[in-house]
Amino acid sequence: MKKHIFIILFAMVLFLISGCNGTSKETLPNSQSNNSIKKFTEIQLKNKIPEGYAITKVLKETPDGLYVLCLNFSKPDEQHTHKDETQHKDEVYNQNRIFFINQDINKSIWTGNCEAAAMDSNNQLYILSEVGNGSSKKFVLNKYDDKLNLSGKWTLKSPPKEHSILVNDIILYNDRIAVIRTGGVQIFDLYGKVLWEKSYKSINNYASDNQNLYLTEFPVYGGDTNRLFKLNVFGFREEWSANIQLIQDQIKNLSYNKYDSKLYLILNNRLMSCDKGKLSEVCNFLDFKSGKLVSNAAVSNDEARFTNYLQLMFNNNSFTLLLYAIENNPMFSYSPSNQAVKSPSTSVNLLLPTHNNTLEMTAARFEEKNPDTKINFTYYKETGDVSQPDFIQFMNLKVLSGEQNWDIVPIIYLPYWQYIQKGILADLDSLDKKHDLSNSAVYYTNLIDGCRIDKKLYYLPICITFPTFIIDIMNKEADSFIRDSKTWTWTELEKNIASWKKESKPFKKNPLAGASVISVMIYQPYISGFFTGEKKEQDVKLFEECMTLLSSFEKKGLYADKDQVGVLMPSMDTNWSIFSNGIIPLSENDRVISVPTLNGSNRRSFTIQEAYAINSQSSNPTLAFDFLKFLAKDSSMSHPEAICRSDREYIINNLANQLQASSEKVIPFVDSLLAAKSSLNHADYFDPQVGRIVFEIVDQFRKGLISKEEAARDISKRVWLYANE
Repeated sequence: MKKHIFIILFAMVLFLISGCNGTSKETLPNSQSNNSIKKFTEIQLKNKIPEGYAITKVLKETPDGLYVLCLNFSKPDEQHTHKDETQHKDEVYNQNRIFFINQDINKSIWTGNCEAAAMDSNNQLYILSEVGNGSSKKFVLNKYDDKLNLSGKWTLKSPPKEHSILVNDIILYNDRIAVIRTGGVQIFDLYGKVLWEKSYKSINNYASDNQNLYLTEFPVYGGDTNRLFKLNVFGFREEWSANIQLIQDQIKNLSYNKYDSKLYLILNNRLMSCDKGKLSEVCNFLDFKSGKLVSNAAVSNDEARFTNYLQLMFNNNSFTLLLYAIENNPMFSYSPSNQAVKSPSTSVNLLLPTHNNTLEMTAARFEEKNPDTKINFTYYKETGDVSQPDFIQFMNLKVLSGEQNWDIVPIIYLPYWQYIQKGILADLDSLDKKHDLSNSAVYYTNLIDGCRIDKKLYYLPICITFPTFIIDIMNKEADSFIRDSKTWTWTELEKNIASWKKESKPFKKNPLAGASVISVMIYQPYISGFFTGEKKEQDVKLFEECMTLLSSFEKKGLYADKDQVGVLMPSMDTNWSIFSNGIIPLSENDRVISVPTLNGSNRRSFTIQEAYAINSQSSNPTLAFDFLKFLAKDSSMSHPEAICRSDREYIINNLANQLQASSEKVIPFVDSLLAAKSSLNHADYFDPQVGRIVFEIVDQFRKGLISKEEAARDISKRVWLYANE
């Protein structure tokens, strides 16, 4: 079974909109509900699948054991080489094998190459195989009886071009079979005659009952909405359809439960039942002791989002879950538990702007290590976008007034410098009795020190981002750039590029683009100091200098008008993604260097992506501090933007695996990235509303609507009014 997984990153909520008879909007249940998987007992189903094989599909579950389709990954270079199975055994690489397994035995019942397989109630096997190459490629359906004798063989009609060749799975019905591909569905009778076919945008999840297919369709170009629909495979019509907008969560799989006649969705960390698109929570996979096994969260909290939940199978009062792993995909059985769940004796209360599954995952792991502690979340909004002014007003009303004393509050979105002045935020140094945050072997202490205000630490950064250039060291200009980048200015860069030929630029793509360069060159050093108290008034002359440089860069072809991925000035995160997403080929000659400053100072700025503070009125400040340190460490695995030192080898291997490249190829790039990170020393404040003001006025200047002098004065006036209202 082959299945395409769509990854949705950097998001805040999941909600349901639109049903088949109009538009509806559903709010997901609170994560603190009582529908915890702690009410279930977990057993890992051990099996004796030979080394080198991984289960990809459970074909059938019987009282005596399971029939499973397995993939042989012991010869990765040959996995996609399809050969005629009638050849001599020594000449055939058998990619697939079907086993019968239970707790005690395994028995191989079929070996060969196939695209997908299914088994009916009479133990008859249907194997879909691909034969031939290029234009002669065909799909053959082989039928084996319960004695594994070949009882039928049919060549199926080739799919329409838009369906793609890749087969996700085949589903058996009484007198027909459905072939599911990423781009569409074909339905055949059991003799290979096509009955119906239809193209879809992108099928990424599927399940079935006796008469229907349940499918999710994901938009190929833009958007973040999955369409979930029920397709009657006998009437060839959609019974109902619902749109599910995913911003942080992700549908990992669908499953139909014949015992209660309900459809179930596996999300990142929840099992949800679905009635014509209306969701309700069954249990939270992450809210129990062994949750790290189910979520793959033992690796990292974010990586749990990439876990492939291959299959969910229901019994009368229990369920079995098959997960993806690099080797020997694990299976778990869950049955109702009679054990009473002990209530924690202490709690930490945390306020968030909106729903955050990733943080809930971290909280579950913290609770596992601290069983007497419960992390409680309060969300300003369960779903939808958060208005910054409204959230600030809410904080002022609830926190400044003393009406609510959450132990932990976020600082993103908030004017935290005002809270510091009013004594609302605790000094974390006073809680750091063991001086953990000074341990340079664990933390990037330069990042922590860069967040200090008047030598005190009022918030703990979790993740940061910072601007960099990516250069090709084989370029003749590269050596001087690496040398000069330690102290260079934007003016020096502008002078250097005057002599360049267009093809001689050492940068990978255009390093400057749209709002990104405005933020890095203008906003961060010019505006943020005004909010943190470093500046009392705006330097109009300095801003005019920025506008002059921007015009010069644009004329010399170093600045792109649009923030298209691959041409923007990469932040630390985009450095990672433009390679891992295949937008720019990674070369062993690629290196990361710091961007210039305005005045050649030693300040190396970074921007906070995620950070939290502790309320000075917290009833459990020490426990809250312990959770923040745990969160910082938990976020560090495989993430080069975290403030904790990730395992270097893990980062290298992670990127190498994403790129399907050797570790040696990515080591120089990763080391240069981490070296640039180690040189950072100052956290800039970023206010979204002020950012909009700056970008709007700069855009007016670039379009020739106002002069640089007018732009500088307008920004100074509007920013001052906003900061002092």
